Amino acid sequence: MVIILFQNSTDIKEFQEHKYKTNDHVLKNPTISALRGEKNSLISFFNRFLGNRDWTKCCVCQEDTTDLLKSSDEGYKMLSKNIRLFHEVIALPIPPDIRRLNDEEGIKSTMKKKTAKYHNLCRMKFNNTKLERAQKRHMSQMPSGSSSEFKSPKRFRCTQRSKDHQPDLVEYVHKCFICDIESPLFSLREAMTMKLNQRLVDCATPLQDKQLLAKLSNGDVIAQEMKYPPSCLAAVYNKERAKKRQTEAESHRIQEKI
Repeated sequence: MVIILFQNSTDIKEFQEHKYKTNDHVLKNPTISALRGEKNSLISFFNRFLGNRDWTKCCVCQEDTTDLLKSSDEGYKMLSKNIRLFHEVIALPIPPDIRRLNDEEGIKSTMKKKTAKYHNLCRMKFNNTKLERAQKRHMSQMPSGSSSEFKSPKRFRCTQRSKDHQPDLVEYVHKCFICDIESPLFSLREAMTMKLNQRLVDCATPLQDKQLLAKLSNGDVIAQEMKYPPSCLAAVYNKERAKKRQTEAESHRIQEKI
């Protein structure tokens, strides 16, 4: 017999709605599944749901996957801030129990103390772009007159175009990682691979672009959630190719003189 003690009605509802996925099927009725010889899967499910967090696994999903585990101050900072904000708009992409990510010292401090690890794919589900979209959806679903209670002054403003003071959405803008010029968020791309990180280093080094190199030294472009317009990245590539051709031409002239 398995006895489960829930803290409140919210936990009961989350448990009833939760589906624990195994490699080949979904355990819709854990008790019956356990009687069929799936006791270990059941215990694993209860441990995950009831908060026996394994800090050697991804602190977000607690799953074993092929995605490499990472840990960094930048990741802790982003996750601690955005998990809370996703929770506020009821849009957590992965539902970790935030109470159990916090040892009363704050999520970031708890992660740091536990040397928490996370999958890069899990971290990306909580990035700023996805958060802004979730906040925008949340605003659009709120009843007229209640939207002003949503506190995100950098993204929304309230006008008096109508009697119910329904807010207008302010266009999201973000600075380009490369040139620092602000552009509408929808026009920007976000760094998704480490290949881009190395490519930028390879370009910035011969160009002696100290500003770009300084930014890259603060962490990889994925951890920093680099955003850029395609034209700006293309300009960097073009400069690097032009520099390479110039260097090769100068080298060729020197060899001819010899």
